[in-house]
Amino acid sequence: MIIGFGNNVVSSLAADITASQTTIQVMPGAGAMFANLLTSDYANSSNPLKTYAKITLTDAKETVFEVCHLTTVNNDMLTVIRGQEGTTAKGWSLNDVIANFATRGSENQFVQIEELQSGHYVAGVAGGTENNLTLELPATYFVNGGADWTLRTPLVVIPALNNTGASTLQLTMGGRVLGIFPLYKGNKSELSASDIIKDVPVLCVLDNTKTYFSVLNPLEIYLGSRYLQKDQNLSDVPDKAKGRSSLEVYSKTESDENYMAKSQCGADIPNKPLFLQNVGLTETVEQARNAVPSTRKVNGKALTTDITLTSGDIGALPVTGGKLNGPLGIGTDNALGGNSIVFGDNDTGFKWHSDGVLGIYANNALVGYIDNSGLHMSVDVLTNGGIRAGDGKRLSLTSNNNSTMTATFNLWGDANRPTVIELDDDQGWHLYSQRNPDGSIVFTVNGDITANTLRAGEAIYQNNGDIFGSAWGGWLSNWINNNFVRAVRLGPQAISGGLWRDYQLGGGNVVTGFHTDGSWEMEGDDDKVYYRPVQFLVGGTWITASSV
Repeated sequence: MIIGFGNNVVSSLAADITASQTTIQVMPGAGAMFANLLTSDYANSSNPLKTYAKITLTDAKETVFEVCHLTTVNNDMLTVIRGQEGTTAKGWSLNDVIANFATRGSENQFVQIEELQSGHYVAGVAGGTENNLTLELPATYFVNGGADWTLRTPLVVIPALNNTGASTLQLTMGGRVLGIFPLYKGNKSELSASDIIKDVPVLCVLDNTKTYFSVLNPLEIYLGSRYLQKDQNLSDVPDKAKGRSSLEVYSKTESDENYMAKSQCGADIPNKPLFLQNVGLTETVEQARNAVPSTRKVNGKALTTDITLTSGDIGALPVTGGKLNGPLGIGTDNALGGNSIVFGDNDTGFKWHSDGVLGIYANNALVGYIDNSGLHMSVDVLTNGGIRAGDGKRLSLTSNNNSTMTATFNLWGDANRPTVIELDDDQGWHLYSQRNPDGSIVFTVNGDITANTLRAGEAIYQNNGDIFGSAWGGWLSNWINNNFVRAVRLGPQAISGGLWRDYQLGGGNVVTGFHTDGSWEMEGDDDKVYYRPVQFLVGGTWITASSV
């Protein structure tokens, strides 16, 4: 499998997860960022290998970590393989963090220059026997239980022995034996003895069906007697006369008759005056017979002796460096003047202003300058990338260039609003933070605020609607539970004693029934009433009502 990377994709968990759970829900809209980790800017449609990504679970303080492998994304639901790189799968809570932090496992996927140049991944010394070679190389094909593998780059195999006939290669990659493959040359022909030479590298290229390797070894397999050997110095050309004729060159005898010998230094020219005439040197020779006229000068120096001209003699700048007096124009005249350099356009370039100050000009307008405190621009700064401030931990201002509107982050103020930091887009303002004339600060949002928890001083507003504050002595739900009746009931039934005149039940009781001796006069030991106490639930406790 191939590991995918991204630019610091971070989200909070949208729900608690258990140690055994393999799906993780992130905040709404964050799933698309994680899905991008499983894509490639340089995709190869013929490569069947799948992509996964390294992501890390951690708490808000980054004290505990769990590395996972992200395999698929469905909207805002991530499917992962838990507890990777020696970390342990555990339960995580709402608002814990998930991000694609760099890990040792992801760093192992980076190819080092030393590994590339040493052939760490595609080259090795073969083991095995003369005709049954073995080679073991590193690979990450089988991460996350994957079974597919693809090998389209040549392998450099350094044999330890000469082969004696048809040969095979057992290839092991990522700790798994991929197979034992025949080694063929040319048009799928078996190797012959000494096609493979000890310590002479051979290139092995796997065919598209992954059933055999084609061996490329120019020294023995493709040269042999079919081509001229360098150490024979053309003595192995079978028909030398025909070869010279094809190349249109003479033999030694023919060359002696038709060419001048260098060692003769022109002495073997049969007619030297005719030679000078043919090459147009007759007049030159005649002038050379006379002395150089001393009245002639070069840059003011008489031709009476050898002349050495310096850069100062001809107004040139020495190649070793020097001082250029005046403005410089590259590809154009210089209209800026002073100590300046212009490029292509005669009024666009750099101009020295004062000690340590270099001005930047475009069409003769000063658009900025550089001094030892930094770069100062008097016009807009446009960049297709991000703006980053800081050394180490950085603050970045970036754009993904896929918004429907342009956004502005602006600092302004007036007498009534001394300092305002405002975020807008083409349709209007989103939010601002304002310092008032009395020094207080107001934060205002032009729309809804979505948060897991809101705090105002000591007060807390939870996303379940509960409120915490000193007015309630804690949570409002507890205050209501402890101060309001949540339920009313009648208590256990009891029966009174005999009824006589002016009989009264205790406080909080109500009559629920009668018991008589058969007559309708409620009086006497046999006449009684059934009663129950009135009870109400406050703070989880049933309380019996009392009398007023």
